[in-house]
Formats: sequence, C-alpha cells, structure tokens
Amino acid sequence: MNPSTSPSIFSSITYIPPDAIFELTKKYNADQNALKVNLGQGTYKDENGHPWILPAVHTAKEKIKDSNHEYLPILGLLPFRTLATKLVFGSSAAAVREKRVSSCQALSGTDMASLLNTLNEAAPKSILVLHASAHNPSGWDPSPEQWEVIGKIMKERQLFPIFDAAYLGITSSDYAEDAFAIRYFAEELSLEVAVCLSFAKSMGLYGERIGLCAFVSHSTTAAVAVESALAQLIRVEISNPPAFGARIVAAVLEDESIAAEWSRNLVTMSSRIAEMRRRLFKELDQLDTPGNWERITRQRGMFCILGLSPHQVSLLQGPTLPSLKHFFPYIQINSLFTTIACDRRLVEYLDTVHREQAHPKTFHFWWSSINLPPLLYPDGYSGPSSRVLMERVSK
Repeated sequence: MNPSTSPSIFSSITYIPPDAIFELTKKYNADQNALKVNLGQGTYKDENGHPWILPAVHTAKEKIKDSNHEYLPILGLLPFRTLATKLVFGSSAAAVREKRVSSCQALSGTDMASLLNTLNEAAPKSILVLHASAHNPSGWDPSPEQWEVIGKIMKERQLFPIFDAAYLGITSSDYAEDAFAIRYFAEELSLEVAVCLSFAKSMGLYGERIGLCAFVSHSTTAAVAVESALAQLIRVEISNPPAFGARIVAAVLEDESIAAEWSRNLVTMSSRIAEMRRRLFKELDQLDTPGNWERITRQRGMFCILGLSPHQVSLLQGPTLPSLKHFFPYIQINSLFTTIACDRRLVEYLDTVHREQAHPKTFHFWWSSINLPPLLYPDGYSGPSSRVLMERVSK
C-alpha cells in the first residue's frame, strides 16, 4: 500500500500556529538585511546587539568545567537550592532559619484601584499569580507601600500568592529591593507563599532553563511533606533536573568574589536598561512626538508597551513610509518591545509613524477583546485588566 494513501493515525491532529515571539525571532534570523533590529525577544544584549555572557557566569563556568555528568538528586542540586532560597528570602529570614521552606530545582520562565477591587472580590483561598518586579508586559510595579496594602488584603481574605520572580536583580540592580514583596509577605505578614524563581534573565542563562520552585509553610512538618510531594512530581514529570545551569548558579553564589562580580553585572544590566528608557523618552520629547511618553521612564524592566495599533506596527513591514528605509525592525504586533534594543532609528520610526499615520489618542491592544474590567494607567491609556496584570496563565 502506498503510504501517501494510507489512513494516518495523526489525521486528527490540527496545525497549531507557532509561538509569536519565537516566530518573530525565526524571521529575524533568516533576514539577511544588515539594518534589521530585533525588538521582540526578551534577552539582554550589549551595545552592539550581541548576546552578553556575564563575566561572573564566565568565571563560574571555568570553576565547574571539570564537574561530572552524574544524575542530580530528584529535588535538584542541594547547594543551588540552599543558596537560591537564601538569596530570594534572605539568609536571616525566619522561614529559612526554621527550615519552613521547601524547594526544588525547576525549569524556569498597576492601577491600584482595579487591583485592590480584584483582591477584595476574590473568593477566600483563591490562588493569585503576582509579578515580584518588572511586570511583564506592562512594566508597572506596585510601590513598597502598595505591596503592604496588597499583602494585608491577601492575608485578611486568605488568598494564596504565587510570585513570578523572573527579573529579580535586573530591575533595580538590588536583589533585596526587587524581592521586597516576597520577603514582606513571608516575613512580616507570615503568609504561606510560593515563588517561581528564574535565573534566565539575572544571569543570562536563557537556554539552561534554571529556576527554583519554593514554598514557605507555617511548620517544618508541612515543609517536609511539601518537599516529598515535589520529589514525586519531579520524578513523574522530568525524572531528574539538569545539572549544568544549577552548577553555574551555585558556583556564583557560593563564592564571595564571584557573587560580588555578579552584583556588578546586575548594575551594568539594570543601569543600561534604565538609560535606554531615559534616552528613548528624551528623544521623543525633544522631537515633540505626538502622544504622552512619560510612561516609558515610569515603567521598569526590560519590556515596554508603546501603545501602537497593529496597523501602526505593520507600517514598518512594507513600503508605506519610505522615509524609514534605513530601519527594519522586528516587533510584536501588540507593540511590546525590549528596551535594550532601542536606538535612534526606533525614535525616528515612532516620530514618523505618529506624524504621518497615527491618531495619538487612539490605542488598540491585543487584549482589547478580553471581556474583563479595563485598567487605566496613570497617563490615561487603557491597558490590560487587573487580572491580566496578575496572571499570565494563558502565555
């Protein structure tokens, strides 16, 4: 029988469109144009647009180069788990001292009125996902005072927080400052919390997928039980965690000199991200570009939503604006871009688009079809709802 005419066991499988971000990068890599710029992928690059291996990571890799390739314990490399736990919660935290934190090595990844309304309307014992710092995609973070209000409401309503901690250290360069909400909830409010910590951004270990899943319990007995459940889950899901990334992180954190070098690397990255935001705002302001761009410097982290419509974004893909032929960007259709890729060409693009084609006060976002209460940012344009801000379940 000809295989091409035989019934296929896979005939019921339908084609699934590729991930938008990775598809954008795929097209960028295939483009031979020397003037191309990738504004979409969220990885740190140096001033020349090249991937940056943190000097501290380079030193750590040299330190572990002779390590073996044996299986790790099911819960992961113990030095990594211990050091990462102290890093995020603080080495002097009561939960750490009293051994109430259970953890496992894992594969990594605001409008106050709306947010507080959502918390107050949530059913008791609801689980909420909160971004610890540098909210992706909005860039809007609660202040310490606002986190205190959020935490107290969550405690009163018995809500359980899961912190998405992907950007600790590169938001402000101070790991403790970026981990404020986590530490306040666990230490000051004595809440049980979960933390999903990633070192992809803070150490540039994107391809290693190295992270930590940690739970703070009220008792050591509960922590032991949780850790046993984690071990069983890992055995079923991935059997054994990968070692290389964990060894790198442990080598950085356990050596004072390398850890100090890493702290300097965090300053380098966070400072450049903040400077690129200031530079973009300054250029747009000096050009009197239509629109309110103050949010660019008020937001934090690697990502920024420009507030452009899909039509405005698509203008760059064709010959609509011949004055911009020196700029060939790859940007997500929702106008989310990574700030470290910003340069003068992006400024000229935004200015030209807004002058020739834009309606400065009209913004259309990819989430506009979601039937949820809108969130209004301080500068007046509509953004995602408070639920979208807190949760990335659909991503």
